[in-house]
Amino acid sequence: MTHRERVAAFLVKFANLGQLEFEAIDQHGYGSIKRGGVTLGVNVLEERSVLLLLAPIMPLPKKGAEALYRRLLELNLLQTSDAAFAIDPERSVIFARAMRRLDGLDFDEFRDLCESVASVAETWREKLRAEATE
Repeated sequence: MTHRERVAAFLVKFANLGQLEFEAIDQHGYGSIKRGGVTLGVNVLEERSVLLLLAPIMPLPKKGAEALYRRLLELNLLQTSDAAFAIDPERSVIFARAMRRLDGLDFDEFRDLCESVASVAETWREKLRAEATE
């Protein structure tokens, strides 16, 4: 079984356990799952042997980015568990993300990572948007 096939099976199992909407992992290694108000992208990067989970938080603000960067780094220290904040410079979007090597990944760890990223995104999305507009 390939990494992509294994993660695809984990995604189906996770979705079924929580009765969650999902898009199956496609031939490019991308799928998604909706948990609460968060859509979590599930990316199997087989050429790098990495699982990348991404949940969008907000667009990068036009003003006050320096203060927001500092705030994100501070939150990454103790507030985000297995997740972390990251910035996609090409799309100018802030994400909650987790990245883990695919080797040895089991379902329980997959589930924990998905729940961590979704929880961080849900918890901090509105708070960070409000802070960015102050």
